[in-house]
Amino acid sequence: MNKINLKKHNISLTIAIVVTIVTAILFSFLFLYLGINHRKDVYNDSKKLAIEISRKAAFETQVYILSAIFTAKSLEQKAHLLKKLNGSRDEIRTMLNEAINENTNYLGVWTLWEPNAFDGNDHLYQNDSLYNEMGTIGIGIFRYNDSVYYEVMTTKDYIGDYYKYPKELLSDYLTEPYRFAYSGHKQLFFGSTVSVPIIVHDQFVGAIGVDIDLESLQNYLNKIKPYETGYLSLISNSGKIISHVDTSFIDKNIFDYLVKSDTISYDAVVNGKELTFEIVSEFTGEKVFRMFYPIVVAEGNKPWSMMIEIPIEKATYRSKQLLNVAIVTLIVGLSLLIYLIINISERKRYERRLLAAKSQAEESDRLKSAFLNNISHEIRTPLNGILGFSELLVDDRIKVDEAKSYKKIISESGKQLLSIIANVIELSKIQSGKSKINIHKFSIEKALDGVIESFKTAAKEKELNIVISYSQSKPEHYFSTDEDKLKQVFNYLIDNAIKFTHSGQVEIGFKDQGNSFLFYVKDTGIGIKPNNVKNIFEFFNQGDVSTVRRYGGLGIGLSISKSLVDMLMGRMWLESEMGTGSTFYFELPLLKAK
Repeated sequence: MNKINLKKHNISLTIAIVVTIVTAILFSFLFLYLGINHRKDVYNDSKKLAIEISRKAAFETQVYILSAIFTAKSLEQKAHLLKKLNGSRDEIRTMLNEAINENTNYLGVWTLWEPNAFDGNDHLYQNDSLYNEMGTIGIGIFRYNDSVYYEVMTTKDYIGDYYKYPKELLSDYLTEPYRFAYSGHKQLFFGSTVSVPIIVHDQFVGAIGVDIDLESLQNYLNKIKPYETGYLSLISNSGKIISHVDTSFIDKNIFDYLVKSDTISYDAVVNGKELTFEIVSEFTGEKVFRMFYPIVVAEGNKPWSMMIEIPIEKATYRSKQLLNVAIVTLIVGLSLLIYLIINISERKRYERRLLAAKSQAEESDRLKSAFLNNISHEIRTPLNGILGFSELLVDDRIKVDEAKSYKKIISESGKQLLSIIANVIELSKIQSGKSKINIHKFSIEKALDGVIESFKTAAKEKELNIVISYSQSKPEHYFSTDEDKLKQVFNYLIDNAIKFTHSGQVEIGFKDQGNSFLFYVKDTGIGIKPNNVKNIFEFFNQGDVSTVRRYGGLGIGLSISKSLVDMLMGRMWLESEMGTGSTFYFELPLLKAK
């Protein structure tokens, strides 16, 4: 009996050992297989993440350059209109002053005209210190150390690339990066110039330009450190290095450093291609991932390129660790089974985060592109109205009633354009953190009455009732916060309420809650779809784009309102039902003036 039991015990032990060995070998082999494949995935994911970093930086750089082009085109349209309406030279100077004050991220703005092209009176200004020896219009205004300076452009500027090429190509042009000083000033700058030709009756009469400060762009790009030791470098189409983590390479040509066999980098820079490959860097001597991403600039230029280099040693560090773990697992076997489960979970979470970040970046790019397209359309509409009816006013044969109607349309278009520009400026201030708070004590009733009064005409035109529901706890309520920002929020909310309400009423009110006030705007409009409520306050997220297109506007009013309320330490929310209407609430605490 004992022999039988011993035999059974030995058989069970053998089976247990065999099962353990087989299990260890099976799981070791399985984990080794997963580890190797996972290493490849992480390796590829590292490259994908680097590409997304490059794309994001390239997109933001492209937006910066395109915004300068947009500003220059806007100034060109204003200058064209001033010439057409026989405007004065002082108005040209005022236009440039306003542009440099409204666009603090630009280095300077300027305009240079052909002799006698503006008003035919150059001979009257030949001895005027505000003009050059020919008396032509050559005005530059630039910013340095938070101060604005004036430049008188000379005859030498007529042969500069920033004037010569727009004149030859009759199209927008972005100069190669260069070092320059403004006439009459010693300070040297490193920048590039966006130039837009002024064309009247198919004839070139001058140019308007915006100078871009590349040194500030360098500082921004140098702060981006993918994988700690990686870096970004902005390169022009001719190969000039605009930004580099090693400043000794700036203003040099990348083609002077590339080895002859590196035709890929040459092709990417010259032809503006998006490429990714591995190479030994001529700049650091390390083996790196090198990526190029094209940046579309002006019409008369080929794309610039954003180059990103990441040392492979850093990017593949985690994948090498996984390979070592897989080798150790071959020896340890079953004891690292738990690690297998944890590692797989980590990988899945990593992949989800990576995909979510990629999706978010793509969605952000799409929404910003849609926003830029929308703002371009919204600005052209009132501009066309102003220009078109201004031309009609020039006709001496028009009747007084017609002229009055045209002037009203021009005024309304001007107000619409001013509103659009104000919204964009407010958005820029909020996102750059330059919006300041001015806290003081004021009467809520008087503040809101002034806002409501400005909307009565719009409400009357749509046959809407404006209902005022103020707190009755006191005859008049005094509140300490930023009065202008409170009015701004109500302006956006009431404007939206009237815009999206076809019949019924708009109710404006507030309630005294002791240490805070609850404000609201309620309408009987079209309402908001439930799936759009969640992201309705996010910048560049317009919810239902078709609604924005149908009713007009930039679709950023609610985003700005929410940001202003947040700045005032408050909170904003809404209640809405499709076909019934919406109510926007925001609560603000009492604030002490600093």
